[in-house]
Amino acid sequence: MRLTRREFLQGMGITVSGFGIMSLGYDRLVPFIHQPDDLIPGVSTWYATSCRECPAGCAMVVRNREAHVVKCEGNPKHPVSRGTLCARGQAALHGLYDPDRIKGPLRKNNSGEFDSVKWEDALDAVGKLLAKQPRIAIISDLQTGSLDALMRTWLGAFGSNRLVVYEPINYEKVKHASGGIVPSFNIAESDYLISFAADFLETWISPIEFAHQFAAMREIKNGKRARFVYVGPRVSMTAANADERIIVPLDAVADIAQTIASLNGMATAAPSKPIESVARKYNISVDDTHRIANRAAEAHTLVLPGTDERIAAAAMSINVNRKISMVDYSRPHAVTNIASKIEMVNLIADLDNGKIDILIIHGANPVYALPESARFVEALKKVKTVISLSSYMDETTALADFVLPSNTPLESWGDYQPYPDVANLMQPTMGTLFDTRQTGDILIELARRTEQDSKTIFKAENFYDYLRLRWGAPVSEKDDAAAAQWEAMLRIGGKWPGSESAGTATPSTGYQVGFEQAPTVKAAAVPAKTPVVAETAMLPIKTLDIARPEQKDEIRLWAYPSLYLFDGRGANRRWLQEMPEPIVKGAWDSWAEINPITAKKLGIETNDVIEVSHNGASIRVSAFVWEGIAPDTIGIPMGQGHTHYGRYAEGIGVNVLPLLSVDNPNIKVRKTGEKKRITRWKGDDGQYGREIVKTAALGGMAAHREVTLPLPQGYKFNDFYPGHEHKSPGEKLDDYRWAMVIDENRCIGCHACSVACYAENNIGIVGADGIRRNREMAWLRIDRYIDWKESSAPILFQPMLCQHCDSAPCESVCPVYASYHTEDGLNAQIYNRCVGTRYCSNNCPYKVRRFNWFDYKWPEPLNYQLNPDVTVRGRGVMEKCTLCVQRIRQARIVARREGRRIRDGEIMPACAQTCPTGVFTFGDLKDPESRVSKLIRNDPRAYQVLHELNTKPAVIYLRRVIER
Repeated sequence: MRLTRREFLQGMGITVSGFGIMSLGYDRLVPFIHQPDDLIPGVSTWYATSCRECPAGCAMVVRNREAHVVKCEGNPKHPVSRGTLCARGQAALHGLYDPDRIKGPLRKNNSGEFDSVKWEDALDAVGKLLAKQPRIAIISDLQTGSLDALMRTWLGAFGSNRLVVYEPINYEKVKHASGGIVPSFNIAESDYLISFAADFLETWISPIEFAHQFAAMREIKNGKRARFVYVGPRVSMTAANADERIIVPLDAVADIAQTIASLNGMATAAPSKPIESVARKYNISVDDTHRIANRAAEAHTLVLPGTDERIAAAAMSINVNRKISMVDYSRPHAVTNIASKIEMVNLIADLDNGKIDILIIHGANPVYALPESARFVEALKKVKTVISLSSYMDETTALADFVLPSNTPLESWGDYQPYPDVANLMQPTMGTLFDTRQTGDILIELARRTEQDSKTIFKAENFYDYLRLRWGAPVSEKDDAAAAQWEAMLRIGGKWPGSESAGTATPSTGYQVGFEQAPTVKAAAVPAKTPVVAETAMLPIKTLDIARPEQKDEIRLWAYPSLYLFDGRGANRRWLQEMPEPIVKGAWDSWAEINPITAKKLGIETNDVIEVSHNGASIRVSAFVWEGIAPDTIGIPMGQGHTHYGRYAEGIGVNVLPLLSVDNPNIKVRKTGEKKRITRWKGDDGQYGREIVKTAALGGMAAHREVTLPLPQGYKFNDFYPGHEHKSPGEKLDDYRWAMVIDENRCIGCHACSVACYAENNIGIVGADGIRRNREMAWLRIDRYIDWKESSAPILFQPMLCQHCDSAPCESVCPVYASYHTEDGLNAQIYNRCVGTRYCSNNCPYKVRRFNWFDYKWPEPLNYQLNPDVTVRGRGVMEKCTLCVQRIRQARIVARREGRRIRDGEIMPACAQTCPTGVFTFGDLKDPESRVSKLIRNDPRAYQVLHELNTKPAVIYLRRVIER
């Protein structure tokens, strides 16, 4: 049968100018028999949609090549994401292409096993149950807008209103302290930021949005910048970016918060303790504590509250008299709608008492996330029929009677509203991969099977029509104005202030056909030649040290959401499992962080297996002894320990959530006598005096610059080889020398760039065994340095990638000329020549080249994610960063066709594209007007790593600025 243009557009959702067409008529990805007119091989199509990897509500654009998606980017027009994504957003593709996804409807048989059934049979069976007018409830993850409204309307049609919005992280304490809502916070306007155990750069409410605001807040203006103080029980990635850190047990955090709130009559909660007694109790400097409290009272202070009730009450009381624009109660975040613990307890009681006949679960996994004391599993067994709408066989779905798998977010129509004035549209970015259906369509069809009039109840025959009606775009072939408005909203990705005139959400990557608009520049403004910093050997960040309170038997548990796995929903994304936790550097594993003082008291060493128990629940986990956790505190990351959820999640690490019958409980810790090595990325904490990461003082004159331009003028009489000309023979306009500037002052260590590099460049996954053998394949790693011998030493992050040296040590030692220099200055690798001698790696002082020990696998359908513009390397080949040469070549083709040079900012490597704080700036060093040239020539912080080796790197770093 010939595939017509109309059928293709309907089935595959291919877009025109960045917006999608409804995905109907096909339920799997199929090869083309007849090439559609709209599909141009090698040309990308972009879809604007919303990321649903966490409740933050970032918008993104998804790159489609030949009817399958290969890359996610941030929506450059969106006020939350601003063209960037976190690591979890980048890994959304692995949720779509998970090889263990449920591929069609399932029904549990009498022996407790699932049988595959047809949709018609499954819908008929469930429809007959619904026709008996049962008592129904729905447990859903956080949904807003159309799907939330449809679920409530659907329940109402069956005489129920039991929709419980369940999220393991519910911000209940923040809501209690803020009048029942979670307000919006504007960090950028603060000049003194205090975080009380709120890891806002990692997982708290809206981390990408806060990362943008944090970068703006930390801009150096007139030789000054805002300060950041962190008070919490653990040195998290957020704490590592603070000017001052107070690492104390959770009770101490609450005492300090209430003490600060009590100054100048700001306290509205319980009376706090005198500042001197609090400081003495936790061995904190009284002067430092007074100074922080006084500065908080005088400055434009913004305080971010953590999870404890006392902390939240004190923090929000400090904010009461602050600028209203920093805490906006009129603009609550969507997490406000998450159900409280008491709502879940009441639902479990009703399940246990037989008051619910049918329970439908969508997007939530309470069996995994609820503590054992909630008795959810026992209550679930008393429900007559449990229906899961999940696309994954997680712990909750495994206990269901029916599985009606819904599409993943990247296959779905929908919307999401993180703030009242920001509404994201979702559209299918490709055809459905398996035999799954739209969640809204499943519910509408179930209502229809009970002989209810869906047209009367929902005013629409399907969810797509329902969505359009809610967005004011009635489905009518005659309404051209409504259709044009709908298409415009799809192009931009939703509606928010200014979106009407924003155009099309197309990212500046080098992949677009032509260059339609000026790129959105995320890096810092190019400095004038007036120096703003002074070089130092190692300036400290003031740390109020690890507190050492009086010895006691109580040990508190600090279970924190994982930067990558969040509350466990990201555990089946192998990119996220491979990434090292920014501070501890653990991957593919769980660990229990213990302070050396507590470890000595308990007789525990690193890699000892300990038993942690509370309220009848217990786990066994390896200990990690380090100074970054408060005494009498055990820190364990969330997200691991799945018993179901696919091959990349099952049996890895431990699940700490069953211990949390209360927040941060007092626990019992017992040494088991066993040992188990923690899987960690290797690397030293210290720099051994080499100053790989250089720091600079705020204000003053730079002592000297350590930059030798990777151009012919950088070569002197003592160079063995002459300089490279960087000219393409016969091409007048092809005269480039690509370079990159990395601002260490902006790097927060989030690893979004590293995951984006994996996604863009088809980097292999080595797993836990490969990590233990030091065989990680990352082209771009984030090195972390800290000197624990110095109590006030800063934690320094440094992105490290191939330096694309002009006098590259790797090139001169390759016996087969696999490593060579391109005419535009890149250090390239010819994979077909490489014979795997690894001489280049031995000769590279930056240790950024990777050797393929194996042929790394992408189990189907993960192979659909592979970027077709990048070679998949095989066993025995060296590989490393190419500065996304495929994007460079694509932009060069477009520029040549248009008879011009590549414009500054037209090329955006994957790391620069996704970075939320603007760490990376890429451009042509031979163009004196390019941002790269101006930063290198004008910024006094510029230096090259290991400059003394005279390799002339094209990656120039800007020193980390530290305030005295």
